[in-house]
Amino acid sequence: MNHVIGQKLCWYSASDTHLGHDTGPSSDNITTSYTKNVWAINEMNILPGNDTWPASLGGGAVLVPAGVTISGDLIDNGIGPGTEVNGCNQWENFTALYGLDGTDGLIKYKVYEGRGNHDGANSSHANPTDCTGHPTTWVIGRNKQRLQNPSFNVQNVSEPTGLHYSWTWNITDTCRVHFVHMNLFPGHGCGSPDNPNGEGKAPGFPCSDADLSWAENSLDFLESDLAMYATDPSTLVVTIQHYGFDGFSNTWYNEDQRIELFNTLNKYNTLAVLVGHTHEALLYSIKNGTTQGEWGTTEPGYINVVNAPATQKEDGQHNALPSEFMVLEAGFNSEEDAKAGTGVFRVAQRVGHGWGTVLGSVPFQC
Repeated sequence: MNHVIGQKLCWYSASDTHLGHDTGPSSDNITTSYTKNVWAINEMNILPGNDTWPASLGGGAVLVPAGVTISGDLIDNGIGPGTEVNGCNQWENFTALYGLDGTDGLIKYKVYEGRGNHDGANSSHANPTDCTGHPTTWVIGRNKQRLQNPSFNVQNVSEPTGLHYSWTWNITDTCRVHFVHMNLFPGHGCGSPDNPNGEGKAPGFPCSDADLSWAENSLDFLESDLAMYATDPSTLVVTIQHYGFDGFSNTWYNEDQRIELFNTLNKYNTLAVLVGHTHEALLYSIKNGTTQGEWGTTEPGYINVVNAPATQKEDGQHNALPSEFMVLEAGFNSEEDAKAGTGVFRVAQRVGHGWGTVLGSVPFQC
């Protein structure tokens, strides 16, 4: 099945799968994170052709997605004393459900994931005693497979880590979307001239703390990658990271890193930034990485942000809630619009077997 129909490109955005997050009032009477992710994947698999877009967003069929982007926190215990074996088992569950290429897991689509804060260590961190790797090294290994498989459309992988990567999906022959996965957050190398003392939330974690995840030159990779692949205004840019720009996420990394990110993105035809971390579905816009506005703000400098919810949801008493993810589409409504490059980007929250209340649509020029 083709994911581009009528000059429209569809994909799903998910986050915080948290395989292994199985706490509750009674360990014998909970719906596991595995089961809740099965719910999410089953809905992803059956949605195309079985429902239409909300009428408020224009309706129409939900297309088969080109793939699923995941904004981190793949497992619950990626690092820390006593968690290594749990982390290995959780990763096995992640790959059993999400696979890689749409044929080797429960999900039917290609998967493009990155690490979050629960996924732990730096690429240079030693493997746990009882595991053959840790989430960062596993993402790196999967990037090698993506690069070797032309169907993933991967164009660039960061060196020397192999952690950050980019790919492009076409909407039409003259309009495309270029994605860059920066994993945890935008930043330079810990201990580099641009970041000599530390990373993360102010005043920064010391570079000597090897048990924490750093940006590992994600900003450097983004800047060089966009200069190679996104200078043509017919290329729309979408970046992906775990931390967003809300009040909670902003405590996890520094303001100067957010400002530098937006200084870079504003040089290009940026469509959106995809984030996670809060477990909530949110749509908003950001200017200069610091000033939040309404989704679709047209004032120069604002960029739209899609905050994907956790796939596995629960209430304050640890009772399971319907699974969630975001459905996204960028495309043209007519041949005339395609020729003019005037498109529509729409996003809808999927909750269980229906649509949520977080919905948005904005125009783009390609």
